[in-house]
Amino acid sequence: MPLTIGETTATISASLTNDSVNVTSEGFYYGYKTASNTALTLSELINGGAGITRFTVTNSNVRNKFVKDITALPSNKLISYAGFAINSVGTGNGAVQTFTTKTPPPVNRISGIEYVIVPAIADVTTGNATDEVVHRNLGYGSFFKASGDCYLNISAPSNDGLRANGTVTTSLHSSLSGFSSSPSGLTFAAANGSGSNTKTASIYVDNFASNTSYQIFIPSITGIQSKTIRINNGAPSGTYFTSTLTLNLTGVHVANADINSYEYNHNTSIAPNATYILGPVLSGEKERCIIPLNNTTSVITSTSASSFASSFNAENLSVTVTGKTEGVDFDYYVEDTSTSIFGTVPGIIFEGTPSLLGSTPTVNITYTT
Repeated sequence: MPLTIGETTATISASLTNDSVNVTSEGFYYGYKTASNTALTLSELINGGAGITRFTVTNSNVRNKFVKDITALPSNKLISYAGFAINSVGTGNGAVQTFTTKTPPPVNRISGIEYVIVPAIADVTTGNATDEVVHRNLGYGSFFKASGDCYLNISAPSNDGLRANGTVTTSLHSSLSGFSSSPSGLTFAAANGSGSNTKTASIYVDNFASNTSYQIFIPSITGIQSKTIRINNGAPSGTYFTSTLTLNLTGVHVANADINSYEYNHNTSIAPNATYILGPVLSGEKERCIIPLNNTTSVITSTSASSFASSFNAENLSVTVTGKTEGVDFDYYVEDTSTSIFGTVPGIIFEGTPSLLGSTPTVNITYTT
């Protein structure tokens, strides 16, 4: 049996027998059937055939026990292999052995029956930049307000990670009576331009009282559960927790876009460099943000899928938070085409509990190829 087995790698071994005299080289045949998980015969390992992927590796540094690290194997696949040795008489082949590569852990996906809500930082008063900038777009925003209004961007991502398959939430534009707040007093309206939005609801919320913490109830739609979020205006009494994410990125960058009138993370007054802030919330409460990713710093200028979206493999993306525990302090959900920036790039939905994460958690996002 192999010495080690991974998802796409293994270390195989074989030994010379007492009959192996004056061996000049040794090695392995290994391979697999591409369309099934059945073992290869020795003849198939040596000669190949239709539907067979096979390799031969030879080493002239002869040892009684010889090993080989093999890579680029498919995961969850039955691999066959056999050792061989060569001397002046010919080639001696060992018996065929098999093993199955490991199955990769499942990709974290959102349930597909819930909203993701980000309060866009937008204000009717152009130029109010204390905490609000005109038309900041879906994905990053703050649950803290310094004025009397905001927009709620409400999406319902799919459980397969594809934006195109997410639930359309624009029916909320005509279901405003289902929205409510505690304390009461907030007003809700379909945002300007919402009629042209074909995927995501945008709800304008007004009449925030000073220094007040609100819980806002978003009604259910077909297939999507209702949800309550918290938004604070000013400095209400009580103890609240906020986490400003510090991103440590390897192999990816936060995507940036300039698509007609839509801008994201573009270092402008309309779309400043993205920051991701969870909270303020009470102890134990959770919040979310959407982080679109690209493998280049190039500006996205079209709604067509980027090359990264076309080549993206969700199994290669990992997310950790330094010193924190997934499933307790935070969770993340991978999107092959992000809810943000029209699905042009992959991304993650990050969910955290600020009272557990602390004020400036380091979120490590790594993409390996």
